This record gives sequence, structure tokens and C-alpha cells, in this order.
Amino acid sequence: MKNWQYIGTILTGVAALITAGVGVYEKLHVLQKEIYKEPIKLKKEYGVVEDKDGWVYLRESPDINSATLAKILNDTNLEIVEKRGNWFKVYTESGRTGYIYKDRLKIFTYEQ
Repeated sequence: MKNWQYIGTILTGVAALITAGVGVYEKLHVLQKEIYKEPIKLKKEYGVVEDKDGWVYLRESPDINSATLAKILNDTNLEIVEKRGNWFKVYTESGRTGYIYKDRLKIFTYEQ
């Protein structure tokens, strides 16, 4: 509660709907009718392509036999969107989304 910021009060008998839009990284708390907001630390994972061949395929689905969408070169930075078994769904700097096998990436975690 140390880093929470007081933002208002809810009156008895008043129903309230508190929403947060995409990109808002705060958690709201109601304590005895008083509303506080707490900043949330976000963790994002990134991967850097590291393969002995010097590149990897970006695939349409998490399967070695799925369609190839692109060839991604070593040292390319990718944002990890989700993990699915041994595969990572990634987002490229050029805006493409696809899957890469986990052993082909070096993973980094970034905390905001």
C-alpha cells in the first residue's frame, strides 16, 4: 500500500464500474469505500534468434510441418507473445506473427 495513490471515494449504496483500457498498467483497490491505484510492473519476454545455420523459419503454427512464413536471420530481436509447448509465438519488428521452436531463441526478460 506504500506506493498506492488515493484517487477517490465510493459512496454507500452507489454501484461503480471501474474499467481500464488497453495500455493502462494499474491495479485499482477499494478499501473501506476509498479507491487507490497501484502501479503494476510488467514483464515482457524477448527472444534473439541464435541458430547454427544462421537463420530459422517463422512458421504459421507450432508444428515443424506447418507452412513457412519467413526466414529470420540470427541476431534478430523478436517479442514473445505466448508459449505453446516447445514453441514460442513471436512478433517480428516488421509486424509478422508466427511460431519459432524454443531451442532456436535466446530468451530475455524485460521488466517495466
